[in-house]
Amino acid sequence: MARLAIAGIGGRMGQSIYHCLMAPDSVAAGNNSRDDWDAGLRLTVATAKPGDKCIGQLLSQTCPPLGDGAGDVGHDMAVTITSSLSLDFDVLIDFTSVSASMTHLAFCREQQKAIVIGTTGFNASQIDTIRDAAKDIPVFMSANMSMGVNLMNALAAQATHALINQMQVTADIEMVEAHHRHKVDAPSGTALMIGETVAATLGKALPDIAVKSRDGLIGPRESGTIGFSTIRGGDVVGEHTLTFYMAGERFEISHRATDRSIFARGALFAANAISKKSAGFYTMRDLLGFN
Repeated sequence: MARLAIAGIGGRMGQSIYHCLMAPDSVAAGNNSRDDWDAGLRLTVATAKPGDKCIGQLLSQTCPPLGDGAGDVGHDMAVTITSSLSLDFDVLIDFTSVSASMTHLAFCREQQKAIVIGTTGFNASQIDTIRDAAKDIPVFMSANMSMGVNLMNALAAQATHALINQMQVTADIEMVEAHHRHKVDAPSGTALMIGETVAATLGKALPDIAVKSRDGLIGPRESGTIGFSTIRGGDVVGEHTLTFYMAGERFEISHRATDRSIFARGALFAANAISKKSAGFYTMRDLLGFN
């Protein structure tokens, strides 16, 4: 059984991961057996950002499980929430901030711990550092832990290849994404992830063909670019639509998240999977076999 650490237990994703793990009907690796889940992960470490009021409290005090019978699934409810990581874990799930995630990555690399990174907003240099760490430890990284979004990403590659590379269709590609009003980065990491997949399928680098803002007299649309539009408002969990605009028709691939628990389930699935793997850089496509 792999020992699990959750960074940012007081945040939205930290809470969602915790409650998903502790729910009576939790499943590991897609199985519907609670015993299989117990055999996969055991929560042993939880951290919160410095100054958080939950630091020093027991998990059972600040994060009560949901539902009847929860909390009796083999996890240590006597875990005390701390401001920094201890060594009592095998794999870390990190949905914090860019700076905190980089600190946690360095710790995991030094201490030979696996890490699941769900934080978004890294720059190119930081991504290089993350990939370099994967030479020494198992690193899983995804801008979106949803199984559906990762299927959408795979379909985006297939559609791009079929329409543009094979059929030589002229298509204007646009990505529209919407999230809750509290999201701090734009375009979303998921939108960029899908954009990078499309660009790579075209043999291009996304920074060379991405258009992230349009304002004023911008002139006609430049062929071969990928447009990004961002919506922020309310409590939208996450919506992404990739559209291929062609003469006489358009083709859309969409995903709408309605519950944050889908990301939690994906993160736990990834943690369980990479806890058994050797050093390397992994994505959801690797774990699910989407090619």
